[in-house]
Amino acid sequence: MIKKELTVRNMDTDFVSKLINTSEKFKSQILIHYKTRLINAKSVMGVMAIAEPGVEMDMVFMCDGRDEKKAMQAIEELIENYGNEEIAE
Repeated sequence: MIKKELTVRNMDTDFVSKLINTSEKFKSQILIHYKTRLINAKSVMGVMAIAEPGVEMDMVFMCDGRDEKKAMQAIEELIENYGNEEIAE
């Protein structure tokens, strides 16, 4: 199992959609620990329940499974690059 605390700068509906799509590419279980909640990152309802658009959110991502390293890397890249595509245009 890999655990990393990451800061999401803007968890809006577009980000939630990209996070779920990214998570679903992997066989590993991917969980998000935010405040007192533990959420399956592949669950639309679960992730939407914790989403706070426009707010920086510190959360712990946990990946467990055969492709956990690749899954964590993909999530880190999504979080790091999200929003930068609009700036580049």
